[in-house]
Amino acid sequence: DFDGSQLPEDLAPISKGLAEFTATDLSKVHELTVIDRMKIDAILSELNLSSSQYTDPSNSPRVGRLLGSRRVVTGTVLGTGGDGIRLDGAIVNIVDSTTGLTGSAEGTIQSFFAVQKDFVFKVLDSLGIELSKEERDAIEEVPTESFLAFMAYCRGLDYQSRGLPEAARQEFQTAAGHDKNFTQPASKLQALAPPSAGGGETSFDGFEASVTSESDKELEVTGLDAVQSSTVINGGFIRNQVDYDRFGLSPYKPPVISEGVLVIIRGDLDAQ
Repeated sequence: DFDGSQLPEDLAPISKGLAEFTATDLSKVHELTVIDRMKIDAILSELNLSSSQYTDPSNSPRVGRLLGSRRVVTGTVLGTGGDGIRLDGAIVNIVDSTTGLTGSAEGTIQSFFAVQKDFVFKVLDSLGIELSKEERDAIEEVPTESFLAFMAYCRGLDYQSRGLPEAARQEFQTAAGHDKNFTQPASKLQALAPPSAGGGETSFDGFEASVTSESDKELEVTGLDAVQSSTVINGGFIRNQVDYDRFGLSPYKPPVISEGVLVIIRGDLDAQ
C-alpha cells in the first residue's frame, strides 16, 4: 500500500491507484503470489489501521502475518514541488521482521505510470527476481494514457475502500467515460453491481463456498498453514478470537485450530 497523506487532498487518492496497479504488475511475475487488495483492505478495517499506519514498516509484520504473506511491500507518495511526485518504498520480511528499502522513483504526476513502473522494477530488483521478456513486457503495459481517467479511477478506489459504493460507482463511470479502452473501471463497476434476487453465486451459500474454495486454493499455491492462508479470505473471517489477538502480535506461526469459529457480521441487521 502507499501512504498519500502528505499529498494535497485532491491528489491523495492516487496512492490507492498506484498501490492497485503495483499489485497488478507484481502479480504478472510467476515467482510471486500477490494477495488480493480487497483482503488487505478488509484486514486494515478490522485492525482500525489507516493507510499511513499500515505503511509504517513497524506495523507491517503484524499485518503480514494476518494476511498470510511472507513479504509486505509498503510505500509513501510525496510531492516534490510543482507537479512532481516521489515514491519511497520498503519491503518487510515477515519471517525475521527485517526491512529493506527499494529505492525511490520520481517523475511528474502526469507521468504517473512511468513512475509506478519504475517503482515496480525497483521492487523486483530488490527481491532478486530476474524477469522473462514476456513478464517485463506485460508489466510495461499502460492501462490508460488519460490522466483524468486515472484520477477518477483513483477516487473510486478511495471511496470503495471507505465503504462508499455509490460514490465509487460514479467515479468509475467517469473514468470509463474519459477512456473507453481503460478496462479496469468496467471490472470495478461489475463488482459493485447489486446482488441478484435469485441468490446463486451471490447467496450466502455461494459466498460460503467461495470462502472455502479460495482458502483451499491459496493454501495449495503458497504452502502456508491453513490458519494463515484462510484468515482474511473474502473479507475478514477469523477462526478464533484468542488466535486473532495472538496472530497479530506473536512472531511465531499460530497453532492449527481444530474447532471453533468467529464470524464477523456487518450491516444493518434490522433492514428489510
